[in-house]
Amino acid sequence: MISVERLKFKYNKGREGLREINDMITSLCTRTDIHTKMSCAVPHDASELTLYEKVLQMQITTLTELTGLYCVRSCTKRLEDSLRRFPVGGVIIYKRSIKNASQITGLNTGMQKFYRDYTGIPLFICVDEEGGVAQRVGVKCYPDVPRISGMGDLAALPDADERIRDAGNIIGGYLHRYGFNVDLAPVADVVTNGENTYLKKRAFGTDPEMVKKLTYLFSKQLMSCNVLPCYKHFPGIGGTNDNSHFGYATVNRTLKQFEAAEFVPFLEACKKDIPFIMAAHVLVPAISGETRPASLSKHMLTDILRNKMGYRGLIICDALVMDAIRNDFPAGRAAVEAIKAGCDMILKTGNFRGSVNAIIEAVKSGEIPESRIDESVNRILKIKAMLG
Repeated sequence: MISVERLKFKYNKGREGLREINDMITSLCTRTDIHTKMSCAVPHDASELTLYEKVLQMQITTLTELTGLYCVRSCTKRLEDSLRRFPVGGVIIYKRSIKNASQITGLNTGMQKFYRDYTGIPLFICVDEEGGVAQRVGVKCYPDVPRISGMGDLAALPDADERIRDAGNIIGGYLHRYGFNVDLAPVADVVTNGENTYLKKRAFGTDPEMVKKLTYLFSKQLMSCNVLPCYKHFPGIGGTNDNSHFGYATVNRTLKQFEAAEFVPFLEACKKDIPFIMAAHVLVPAISGETRPASLSKHMLTDILRNKMGYRGLIICDALVMDAIRNDFPAGRAAVEAIKAGCDMILKTGNFRGSVNAIIEAVKSGEIPESRIDESVNRILKIKAMLG
């Protein structure tokens, strides 16, 4: 029997597919600058790039938005032309672009080679590969790679440490082999609401210290395979049973409660220089005093995560196409607000061309200082240098 949560998931996937086609058409109809040559052969800092190139580096988009084709499975001339015109910082790969192991390897290595030859730096090729219910590559490339249980199930076993290490090593190994270099995992949320069915299988548990340890064990194995991990979803969504795909999720817990539980794994990420932390579309009114999500909150991202907790890596927002954002903000405005809050990279706006235009206009109008853009781009180039 299919659970209510599974029915919601299937409904949401169908709805997202229809929306993505509409977003693709909107994006294709949005005029942008023409880019045919990089301003620097091998950029080392933001000063060597134009504003257009810098803003593009802050984008992680889909192959659908990039090319105007719903399903892209090979590195065609159209994909290369799209990367030349829009040298974005990264792309995120979905199931529809994955057929089997050899095919996805060809797509990723082809993109990476073209992008490196053109820009002089690596392309972030991202995927959500947590294990369990969130396995895009593992499902499509089975039996070339083994199925991995959800982190919640593995964390509950007596030999959890060993199981989590093995899972990180297996996932990191095949992602690297197939040309991925960023895994938008692990889930670093501490489950503080026992009714949170959305995270039950994905998160490492309810004990902050255990979550801290297992999250880092998994991430360490990814990094040993030259795959960059991303802790998600800051400041923590384990205290809600809402799903930001359908609207705002709210956690009514105090700063003191967050510091004792939800913040614990993320503070470890700061200390261990984890390269990515993803900001969640969650309302935390008792901390921020705001009616906007953490992903768009300067208090949460800049004052707390960046300044108080001392995070030096890349802050990436969760996908801006979720209802929690798009119900209140157009794509361009959402991207501008995310950058003002402290995000370095913008994930899946629904219209990345319009978002690029909006950010550039915000810089030209003085709403966003160009020095703020430079801060993010310098962090991006620093992390990309880790990939060689």
